[in-house]
Amino acid sequence: MQFTITAESQGSRVRAAEFQTSRNVLHTPCFMPVGTHGAVNGITPQILLDMGAEILVSNAFRLSEHPGKAILSKFENLHEFMAWPYTILTDSGGFQSRLREHAITEKGIQFYDEKAHEIWTPEDAIDMQSVLGSDFVMPLDICADLPTTYPIAREAMERTLRWAVRCKKAFKARPGQILFGIVQGAVYPDLRQQCVDALEQIGFPAYAIGGLNVGETPQEYLATLTTTTALLPREKLRYIMGVGRPEAMLEAVNAGVDIMDSIIPTKYAREKTLFTYRGTINLGKNRKYRKDKYPIDPNCDCYTCRHVSRAYLHHLYQTTTTTAHVYAAIHNIHFCVRLLQNARKAIVEQRFEQFYAEFMNNYTNDD
Repeated sequence: MQFTITAESQGSRVRAAEFQTSRNVLHTPCFMPVGTHGAVNGITPQILLDMGAEILVSNAFRLSEHPGKAILSKFENLHEFMAWPYTILTDSGGFQSRLREHAITEKGIQFYDEKAHEIWTPEDAIDMQSVLGSDFVMPLDICADLPTTYPIAREAMERTLRWAVRCKKAFKARPGQILFGIVQGAVYPDLRQQCVDALEQIGFPAYAIGGLNVGETPQEYLATLTTTTALLPREKLRYIMGVGRPEAMLEAVNAGVDIMDSIIPTKYAREKTLFTYRGTINLGKNRKYRKDKYPIDPNCDCYTCRHVSRAYLHHLYQTTTTTAHVYAAIHNIHFCVRLLQNARKAIVEQRFEQFYAEFMNNYTNDD
């Protein structure tokens, strides 16, 4: 695998790059649609390929629950199982596992629900991702909910580092796999610094920024993001976990992030909320769209915008919700993929600052 910076914005950390995996080239910055259980909700792999997606995200913990390791072991890898030919990043499930009743111990995440005997350890996370054969592997980490105190944030960061050591020891890479380091430390700059320094000592070829979009203020998000990216090595890929609001995506690009993912596009689609370059609109709730013959966004060339109107989608949300969710998910994911493709083009052409300012000036949420 090779990471090559192809363009940088003058006077900032904004960059466009190419990351050669064993399957394809990632043209960054890029958005990664989320297929937690091995499928992006409502969308086939071919539709994702047609819109230009180059990488998907799945979740090792969720896939270990269902269909389970025994079934997945019968396939060459997750790519074969879900019929996706390009790069896959798998999360370890540290965040998702907390949705069950649990306790965090040094050994791992101990569950206290109907499967009280279960524990999810750093070694389990790595072993499952070996079975999946994902290209980008995430270690098990601890993400502290925000707001939180300094001692709690420090304890979570230090345990994340101890687990990172265990994950690296357990990591026996299949061809084409790399293991990321995850930077924690909540909103405390000195903890972020300590975490990056320690991860560099352990040694990782790429980095994820964790612990954001979990309850901090917008000001804390931006300050922590900017601080953290400044600490990371220039020559390594940077991934921010869980960013999918368009304005936050461009803030991440502006801070020097390369790849990002979020369930927000499909979640918003189910909630009847659609992205446009003027902000979000709610096609299901707002009756003014009943007779609207325009597409969701006249500037969008996705399948949905090329074929159906706002009025039709408003109708579907009242009558045939499954179809409405598919149309809306196609649009929202396409919007995010294309937004970062356009950002990349602006970086290459040395006009990202203008592109960023114009988008942020036009994007509102007043529907």
